[in-house]
Amino acid sequence: MKFLMTILAFMAIIFTAMGGLAVAPAAHIKGDPHNAACGRGPPPPPSPPPPTSTY
Repeated sequence: MKFLMTILAFMAIIFTAMGGLAVAPAAHIKGDPHNAACGRGPPPPPSPPPPTSTY
């Protein structure tokens, strides 16, 4: 059981690293049934936009 939780935590880290913070609030606003069932506190704040490289 602990192994499954470790995999879930690892997938959550990868999800946030791939820019999941920008997707989570949108799914929360659309009324995702999973987020509605969980309700673990407020959604995370939107991540700042990536810095634009000036050439």
